[in-house]
Formats: sequence, structure tokens, C-alpha cells
Amino acid sequence: MNFILQTRKKNLNQTTYFSTDQLQEIDRTINVLSTGIEVLNEDLKRIGNEYVQCQNKLLPVLQKLPMIKKSIDEENAFVDSMKPNQENIERDILSTTQKFNEIKTVSYDGTYIWKTSNVQERMG
Repeated sequence: MNFILQTRKKNLNQTTYFSTDQLQEIDRTINVLSTGIEVLNEDLKRIGNEYVQCQNKLLPVLQKLPMIKKSIDEENAFVDSMKPNQENIERDILSTTQKFNEIKTVSYDGTYIWKTSNVQERMG
């Protein structure tokens, strides 16, 4: 804008003549710039609307975030409290598996044979 005012003041002091072709070229340039400004203004409005929409979508998520964090903390506490139970169950399963292996039969051909483990300890 300052450039135009300075040019105008300069033109008042000095008379400059433009040819018709030059004036037409200046007019086309002004039209292109004007159209560009309109497009940029429309883009700015569209981006502003998209920004408002994003804010409106983000606000409920931000409001739910503390509740979700609390829920995750409670779930982690529950999982941590279940670890000792899981370890006890795993020990029970291992013990049961060992007992089962001690009492199962050795032969599968129809004869019934008992497997005796730790014979040395039992005889001693």
C-alpha cells in the first residue's frame, strides 16, 4: 500500500505516460493478484472453520482423558494384584503335572505296569 502511495506522489510530480498495452498488462496483473487474494481469503476461512471443527472434536477427548487414565491405572492395579494368584496356580499345575507323571503307567500295550520312582530312597 505504501508503494502505491509513494508511486502516486511521484506521479503527481512527474507525468508518466503508459501505452495501452502497458495499461492492459497492469490491469491483467491486478486482476490476477485480486483473484489470488480472494482465493487466499477463502482458504483462510476454510482453514479457520476446519480449526474450529478440530477444536470441537478435541475438547471431548481431552475431557475424557483423565477418566481413561484412571481406568488404565485401576486395570494395571488389578493385573498386578492377580500376579501372585497366577504364580500360585502355575505352581499348583506344575505340582499336579508331576503327581500325574508319577502315577501314570509306563506301558500302553494292554499290560498294567506301575512305575516306581526313587527306588533307592524307598528301599533304604
